[in-house]
Amino acid sequence: MPCFRDDQAERVRARGYVVATVPAYLDDDFRGHFRMTRHQVQQLQEDLGAAGAYAEDHGGREPISPGKAPLVLLWTLANQDTIRSISDRFDLTKSSVIRSNRRLTNAIVNDLLGEHVKWPNNTAAGAIDCVGGIEIVGAIDGSHIPISQPVEDQEVYVNRKGFHSLVLQAVCQADMRFIDVFTGYPGSVHDARVFRNSPLCQALPRLCPDGESVILGDSAYPLTGQLITPFKDNGRLTRRQKRFNTEVSKRRVVIERAFALLKGRFRRLKFLKMWSIADTTKTIIAACVLHNMCLAGGDRGDDFGELTDGAEGLEVVVPRHRDDAAEDRRDERGAPVREQLMTAFLGPELR
Repeated sequence: MPCFRDDQAERVRARGYVVATVPAYLDDDFRGHFRMTRHQVQQLQEDLGAAGAYAEDHGGREPISPGKAPLVLLWTLANQDTIRSISDRFDLTKSSVIRSNRRLTNAIVNDLLGEHVKWPNNTAAGAIDCVGGIEIVGAIDGSHIPISQPVEDQEVYVNRKGFHSLVLQAVCQADMRFIDVFTGYPGSVHDARVFRNSPLCQALPRLCPDGESVILGDSAYPLTGQLITPFKDNGRLTRRQKRFNTEVSKRRVVIERAFALLKGRFRRLKFLKMWSIADTTKTIIAACVLHNMCLAGGDRGDDFGELTDGAEGLEVVVPRHRDDAAEDRRDERGAPVREQLMTAFLGPELR
Protein backbone atom coordinates (compact mmCIF):
# COMPACT_ATOMS: atom_id res chain seq x y z
CA MET A 1 0.00 0.00 0.00
CA PRO A 2 1.54 3.36 -1.01
CA CYS A 3 2.45 5.67 1.87
CA PHE A 4 2.18 8.83 -0.19
CA ARG A 5 -0.60 10.71 -1.98
CA ASP A 6 -0.84 11.38 -5.66
CA ASP A 7 0.05 15.08 -6.14
CA GLN A 8 -2.83 15.38 -8.57
CA ALA A 9 -5.38 14.15 -6.04
CA GLU A 10 -7.77 16.61 -4.47
CA ARG A 11 -6.39 18.07 -1.27
CA VAL A 12 -8.11 17.16 1.96
CA ARG A 13 -9.69 20.18 3.65
CA ALA A 14 -11.88 20.66 6.68
CA ARG A 15 -15.56 20.43 5.82
CA GLY A 16 -18.27 22.30 7.63
CA TYR A 17 -16.05 24.39 9.89
CA VAL A 18 -18.05 27.61 9.36
CA VAL A 19 -21.52 26.05 9.20
CA ALA A 20 -21.12 23.44 11.95
CA THR A 21 -18.14 24.10 14.23
CA VAL A 22 -18.19 27.89 14.52
CA PRO A 23 -21.88 28.11 15.55
CA ALA A 24 -21.17 25.55 18.29
CA TYR A 25 -18.43 27.63 19.88
CA LEU A 26 -19.18 29.13 23.26
CA ASP A 27 -19.13 32.91 23.09
CA ASP A 28 -15.78 33.14 24.88
CA ASP A 29 -14.27 30.55 22.55
CA PHE A 30 -15.61 32.39 19.50
CA ARG A 31 -14.05 35.64 20.71
CA GLY A 32 -10.81 33.87 21.54
CA HIS A 33 -10.53 32.50 18.01
CA PHE A 34 -11.70 35.54 16.05
CA ARG A 35 -10.74 38.31 18.51
CA MET A 36 -14.17 39.95 18.20
CA THR A 37 -17.53 39.12 19.73
CA ARG A 38 -20.28 37.55 17.65
CA HIS A 39 -22.20 40.82 17.66
CA GLN A 40 -19.14 42.75 16.48
CA VAL A 41 -18.50 40.24 13.69
CA GLN A 42 -22.12 40.51 12.59
CA GLN A 43 -21.79 44.30 12.46
CA LEU A 44 -18.57 43.95 10.48
CA GLN A 45 -20.30 41.62 8.01
CA GLU A 46 -23.06 44.19 7.49
CA ASP A 47 -20.63 47.08 7.11
CA LEU A 48 -18.57 45.19 4.55
CA GLY A 49 -21.70 44.23 2.68
CA ALA A 50 -22.74 47.88 2.51
CA ALA A 51 -19.28 48.67 1.14
CA GLY A 52 -19.68 46.07 -1.61
CA ALA A 53 -16.74 44.03 -0.36
CA TYR A 54 -18.08 40.58 -1.19
CA ALA A 55 -17.10 39.04 -4.50
CA GLU A 56 -19.37 38.04 -7.30
CA ASP A 57 -18.98 34.65 -8.97
CA HIS A 58 -15.36 34.42 -10.13
CA GLY A 59 -14.03 32.01 -12.71
CA GLY A 60 -16.87 29.56 -12.27
CA ARG A 61 -16.16 29.11 -8.57
CA GLU A 62 -18.81 29.71 -5.95
CA PRO A 63 -18.06 33.06 -4.24
CA ILE A 64 -17.08 33.10 -0.57
CA SER A 65 -20.20 33.83 1.43
CA PRO A 66 -20.57 37.03 3.52
CA GLY A 67 -20.77 34.77 6.55
CA LYS A 68 -17.40 33.19 5.83
CA ALA A 69 -15.22 35.92 4.30
CA PRO A 70 -14.93 38.12 7.44
CA LEU A 71 -14.13 35.06 9.55
CA VAL A 72 -11.32 34.16 7.16
CA LEU A 73 -9.85 37.65 7.48
CA LEU A 74 -10.20 37.72 11.26
CA TRP A 75 -8.60 34.30 11.62
CA THR A 76 -5.74 35.45 9.40
CA LEU A 77 -5.16 38.55 11.57
CA ALA A 78 -5.66 36.74 14.86
CA ASN A 79 -3.11 34.01 14.20
CA GLN A 80 0.20 33.43 12.49
CA ASP A 81 -1.05 30.38 10.60
CA THR A 82 0.19 29.84 7.07
CA ILE A 83 -2.16 30.59 4.18
CA ARG A 84 -2.17 26.86 3.43
CA SER A 85 -3.42 26.09 6.95
CA ILE A 86 -6.08 28.78 6.72
CA SER A 87 -7.27 27.56 3.33
CA ASP A 88 -7.60 24.02 4.71
CA ARG A 89 -9.55 25.20 7.76
CA PHE A 90 -12.06 27.17 5.70
CA ASP A 91 -12.22 24.76 2.73
CA LEU A 92 -10.84 27.30 0.27
CA THR A 93 -7.96 27.49 -2.17
CA LYS A 94 -4.97 29.56 -1.12
CA SER A 95 -5.61 32.04 -3.91
CA SER A 96 -9.21 32.46 -2.73
CA VAL A 97 -8.02 33.27 0.79
CA ILE A 98 -5.57 35.87 -0.51
CA ARG A 99 -8.10 37.49 -2.87
CA SER A 100 -10.85 37.58 -0.26
CA ASN A 101 -8.60 39.05 2.41
CA ARG A 102 -7.30 41.67 0.01
CA ARG A 103 -10.83 42.64 -1.03
CA LEU A 104 -12.05 42.99 2.57
CA THR A 105 -8.92 44.83 3.68
CA ASN A 106 -9.36 47.33 0.86
CA ALA A 107 -12.99 47.86 1.85
CA ILE A 108 -12.05 48.45 5.50
CA VAL A 109 -9.39 51.01 4.55
CA ASN A 110 -11.44 52.74 1.87
CA ASP A 111 -14.88 52.70 3.48
CA LEU A 112 -14.61 52.11 7.24
CA LEU A 113 -11.40 53.91 8.20
CA GLY A 114 -12.92 57.39 8.13
CA GLU A 115 -15.81 56.31 10.32
CA HIS A 116 -13.84 54.49 12.99
CA VAL A 117 -10.48 56.29 13.12
CA LYS A 118 -11.03 60.02 13.28
CA TRP A 119 -10.14 63.05 15.34
CA PRO A 120 -12.95 63.62 17.84
CA ASN A 121 -15.15 66.69 17.58
CA ASN A 122 -15.39 66.74 21.36
CA THR A 123 -11.78 66.17 22.37
CA ALA A 124 -12.58 66.46 26.07
CA ALA A 125 -14.67 63.27 26.04
CA GLY A 126 -11.70 60.93 25.61
CA ALA A 127 -8.86 63.25 26.60
CA ILE A 128 -5.99 61.86 28.64
CA ASP A 129 -6.09 64.85 30.98
CA CYS A 130 -7.01 68.51 31.25
CA VAL A 131 -4.61 70.63 33.29
CA GLY A 132 -4.00 74.34 33.43
CA GLY A 133 -6.76 74.91 30.90
CA ILE A 134 -5.00 72.72 28.32
CA GLU A 135 -6.56 69.50 27.07
CA ILE A 136 -4.15 66.63 26.54
CA VAL A 137 -6.07 65.10 23.65
CA GLY A 138 -3.91 62.03 23.15
CA ALA A 139 -0.47 60.47 22.94
CA ILE A 140 1.61 59.80 19.82
CA ASP A 141 4.24 57.16 19.21
CA GLY A 142 5.66 54.89 16.54
CA SER A 143 5.72 51.10 16.59
CA HIS A 144 7.72 48.76 14.37
CA ILE A 145 5.63 46.15 12.57
CA PRO A 146 7.98 43.29 11.60
CA ILE A 147 7.69 42.27 7.93
CA SER A 148 9.32 39.76 5.65
CA GLN A 149 12.23 40.97 3.54
CA PRO A 150 10.84 43.12 0.71
CA VAL A 151 11.70 42.36 -2.89
CA GLU A 152 13.27 45.80 -3.42
CA ASP A 153 15.31 48.16 -1.22
CA GLN A 154 15.66 45.56 1.50
CA GLU A 155 18.25 47.50 3.48
CA VAL A 156 15.99 50.55 3.84
CA TYR A 157 13.48 48.49 5.80
CA VAL A 158 16.01 47.30 8.40
CA ASN A 159 15.41 49.21 11.65
CA ARG A 160 17.87 49.98 14.43
CA LYS A 161 17.05 46.64 16.08
CA GLY A 162 18.21 44.80 12.96
CA PHE A 163 14.95 43.45 11.47
CA HIS A 164 12.78 44.51 8.52
CA SER A 165 9.78 46.58 9.53
CA LEU A 166 7.30 49.29 8.69
CA VAL A 167 6.71 52.16 11.12
CA LEU A 168 3.14 52.55 12.37
CA GLN A 169 2.55 56.05 13.74
CA ALA A 170 -0.57 56.43 15.83
CA VAL A 171 -2.29 58.79 18.24
CA CYS A 172 -4.65 57.35 20.82
CA GLN A 173 -6.87 58.70 23.56
CA ALA A 174 -7.32 57.57 27.16
CA ASP A 175 -9.42 54.54 26.16
CA MET A 176 -6.67 53.32 23.74
CA ARG A 177 -8.79 54.12 20.67
CA PHE A 178 -6.72 55.41 17.78
CA ILE A 179 -7.72 58.83 16.49
CA ASP A 180 -5.00 58.99 13.82
CA VAL A 181 -2.94 56.27 12.14
CA PHE A 182 -0.27 56.46 9.46
CA THR A 183 2.09 53.82 8.08
CA GLY A 184 4.19 52.95 5.05
CA TYR A 185 7.60 54.35 5.95
CA PRO A 186 10.46 51.83 6.22
CA GLY A 187 11.81 50.85 9.61
CA SER A 188 15.06 52.80 9.15
CA VAL A 189 13.21 56.13 9.07
CA HIS A 190 13.30 58.13 12.31
CA ASP A 191 10.02 58.85 14.12
CA ALA A 192 10.52 62.60 13.69
CA ARG A 193 10.79 62.28 9.92
CA VAL A 194 7.76 59.98 9.74
CA PHE A 195 5.81 62.58 11.69
CA ARG A 196 6.96 65.49 9.52
CA ASN A 197 5.86 63.64 6.39
CA SER A 198 2.51 62.49 7.77
CA PRO A 199 -0.76 64.32 7.12
CA LEU A 200 -1.08 64.82 10.87
CA CYS A 201 1.90 67.19 10.97
CA GLN A 202 0.17 69.63 8.65
CA ALA A 203 -3.24 69.20 10.29
CA LEU A 204 -2.16 69.44 13.93
CA PRO A 205 -2.22 73.28 14.21
CA ARG A 206 -5.87 73.16 13.14
CA LEU A 207 -6.74 70.15 15.30
CA CYS A 208 -4.96 71.47 18.41
CA PRO A 209 -5.08 75.28 18.53
CA ASP A 210 -2.14 76.81 20.42
CA GLY A 211 -2.76 77.08 24.12
CA GLU A 212 -5.97 75.02 24.03
CA SER A 213 -5.04 71.40 23.38
CA VAL A 214 -1.96 69.28 22.77
CA ILE A 215 -0.78 65.73 22.24
CA LEU A 216 2.15 64.14 24.10
CA GLY A 217 5.12 62.44 22.47
CA ASP A 218 8.46 61.07 23.57
CA SER A 219 11.81 62.74 22.99
CA ALA A 220 12.03 61.37 19.44
CA TYR A 221 9.47 63.96 18.34
CA PRO A 222 9.88 67.72 17.80
CA LEU A 223 8.54 70.08 20.43
CA THR A 224 5.85 72.33 18.94
CA GLY A 225 2.90 74.32 20.18
CA GLN A 226 0.69 71.27 19.67
CA LEU A 227 3.10 68.38 20.38
CA ILE A 228 4.67 68.43 23.83
CA THR A 229 7.72 66.28 24.54
CA PRO A 230 9.90 65.66 27.60
CA PHE A 231 13.05 67.66 28.22
CA LYS A 232 16.02 66.00 26.54
CA ASP A 233 18.22 64.56 29.27
CA ASN A 234 21.60 66.18 28.73
CA GLY A 235 22.76 65.32 32.25
CA ARG A 236 21.90 68.79 33.58
CA LEU A 237 18.15 68.56 34.05
CA THR A 238 16.71 70.25 37.12
CA ARG A 239 14.59 68.35 39.63
CA ARG A 240 11.56 70.18 38.27
CA GLN A 241 12.31 69.11 34.68
CA LYS A 242 12.83 65.50 35.75
CA ARG A 243 9.50 65.53 37.57
CA PHE A 244 7.83 66.97 34.49
CA ASN A 245 9.31 64.20 32.33
CA THR A 246 7.88 61.64 34.75
CA GLU A 247 4.42 63.24 34.53
CA VAL A 248 4.56 63.18 30.73
CA SER A 249 5.67 59.56 30.72
CA LYS A 250 2.80 58.53 33.02
CA ARG A 251 0.26 60.10 30.67
CA ARG A 252 1.68 58.87 27.39
CA VAL A 253 2.05 55.23 28.45
CA VAL A 254 -1.47 54.70 27.10
CA ILE A 255 -0.16 54.63 23.51
CA GLU A 256 2.28 51.84 24.40
CA ARG A 257 -0.60 49.92 25.95
CA ALA A 258 -2.65 50.51 22.78
CA PHE A 259 0.11 49.07 20.59
CA ALA A 260 0.46 46.09 22.93
CA LEU A 261 -3.29 45.46 22.72
CA LEU A 262 -3.30 45.84 18.93
CA LYS A 263 -0.53 43.26 18.53
CA GLY A 264 -1.95 41.02 21.21
CA ARG A 265 -5.40 40.96 19.64
CA PHE A 266 -4.17 40.67 16.06
CA ARG A 267 -1.05 38.55 16.38
CA ARG A 268 -0.38 38.59 12.64
CA LEU A 269 1.15 42.03 13.26
CA LYS A 270 4.00 40.37 15.14
CA PHE A 271 5.28 39.32 11.71
CA LEU A 272 3.62 40.18 8.40
CA LYS A 273 4.73 38.02 5.51
CA MET A 274 3.25 39.50 2.35
CA TRP A 275 4.55 40.03 -1.16
CA SER A 276 3.40 43.62 -1.55
CA ILE A 277 4.27 46.57 0.69
CA ALA A 278 0.98 48.16 -0.39
CA ASP A 279 -0.97 45.13 0.86
CA THR A 280 1.09 45.13 4.06
CA THR A 281 0.31 48.76 4.87
CA LYS A 282 -3.40 48.24 4.23
CA THR A 283 -3.41 45.19 6.49
CA ILE A 284 -1.86 47.23 9.31
CA ILE A 285 -4.40 50.02 8.92
CA ALA A 286 -7.28 47.54 8.70
CA ALA A 287 -6.16 45.99 11.99
CA CYS A 288 -6.21 49.47 13.58
CA VAL A 289 -9.78 49.97 12.38
CA LEU A 290 -10.86 46.62 13.82
CA HIS A 291 -9.06 47.47 17.07
CA ASN A 292 -11.21 50.61 17.37
CA MET A 293 -14.39 48.73 16.51
CA CYS A 294 -13.71 46.30 19.34
CA LEU A 295 -13.10 49.08 21.86
CA ALA A 296 -16.18 50.99 20.69
CA GLY A 297 -18.19 47.82 21.26
CA GLY A 298 -17.02 47.63 24.86
CA ASP A 299 -14.37 44.91 24.40
CA ARG A 300 -11.26 46.30 26.09
CA GLY A 301 -9.31 43.15 25.33
CA ASP A 302 -7.73 42.92 28.78
CA ASP A 303 -6.94 39.27 28.07
CA PHE A 304 -5.34 40.10 24.72
CA GLY A 305 -2.91 42.83 25.72
CA GLU A 306 0.60 41.44 26.06
CA LEU A 307 3.81 42.67 27.56
CA THR A 308 6.14 44.45 25.19
CA ASP A 309 7.59 42.19 22.52
CA GLY A 310 10.67 44.35 22.14
CA ALA A 311 9.28 46.79 19.59
CA GLU A 312 8.17 49.25 22.23
CA GLY A 313 8.36 49.76 25.94
CA LEU A 314 11.81 50.92 27.00
CA GLU A 315 12.90 54.07 25.25
CA VAL A 316 15.90 53.46 23.03
CA VAL A 317 18.66 56.04 22.94
CA VAL A 318 18.99 56.97 19.28
CA PRO A 319 22.14 58.58 17.89
CA ARG A 320 21.74 62.24 17.03
CA HIS A 321 20.82 62.84 13.41
CA ARG A 322 20.80 65.99 11.38
CA ASP A 323 16.99 65.83 11.44
CA ASP A 324 16.99 65.97 15.25
CA ALA A 325 19.25 69.00 15.31
CA ALA A 326 16.96 70.77 12.84
CA GLU A 327 14.00 70.08 15.10
CA ASP A 328 15.82 71.51 18.15
CA ARG A 329 15.87 74.93 16.48
CA ARG A 330 12.06 74.89 16.42
CA ASP A 331 11.71 74.13 20.15
CA GLU A 332 10.88 77.70 21.08
CA ARG A 333 7.43 77.36 19.51
CA GLY A 334 6.38 74.81 22.13
CA ALA A 335 8.48 75.98 25.08
CA PRO A 336 5.84 78.35 26.57
CA VAL A 337 3.15 75.65 26.35
CA ARG A 338 5.46 73.14 27.98
CA GLU A 339 6.20 75.60 30.79
CA GLN A 340 2.47 76.15 31.26
CA LEU A 341 1.91 72.39 31.50
CA MET A 342 4.82 72.00 33.89
CA THR A 343 3.34 74.60 36.21
CA ALA A 344 -0.04 72.88 36.03
CA PHE A 345 1.52 69.49 36.80
CA LEU A 346 3.90 70.54 39.56
CA GLY A 347 2.86 73.96 40.80
CA PRO A 348 5.11 77.03 40.70
CA GLU A 349 7.26 76.25 43.76
CA LEU A 350 9.27 73.17 42.82
CA ARG A 351 12.64 74.02 41.30
